[in-house]
Amino acid sequence: MKIKYKKSNIFNNLLLAIFWFGIAIFYWVVKRFEPLILFLHLIPISNFIYRYLYKKENQYLTIEDGVIQKNNLYSSNTKIQVNEISEIEKIGLDYLLKSEDINLRFDPNLIDEESLKELTQFLGQLNLPSENNLYSKLNTGLKV
Repeated sequence: MKIKYKKSNIFNNLLLAIFWFGIAIFYWVVKRFEPLILFLHLIPISNFIYRYLYKKENQYLTIEDGVIQKNNLYSSNTKIQVNEISEIEKIGLDYLLKSEDINLRFDPNLIDEESLKELTQFLGQLNLPSENNLYSKLNTGLKV
């Protein structure tokens, strides 16, 4: 199961790449051809295009074969075994899945609504004591 980013989160990277491309064209037209300036504009353009393609392909979280994986662009992907999760905690706006060795933090504001419903349902079905699982309270209608 793939937990998807909000479409706006992915699309913003493409818009920023187009914005930087527009700035590069503006400098090319106004200042004439300056290779250093155009080269320096290629850095953010390629970065935002790479982010767009990566997020579109990999999405935010992947749940497969009993493993939840958070797909990070510039750092290692964090993986946690579903059967090792001992607690689900809310920290500020983020949620933290805790096990003995690994903590996986995710931001529900980055997740598409349909995917968030699927994730909430999945996490609510985990075999955890109700005081350690915020999502079991959500599935029973209690306020968190």
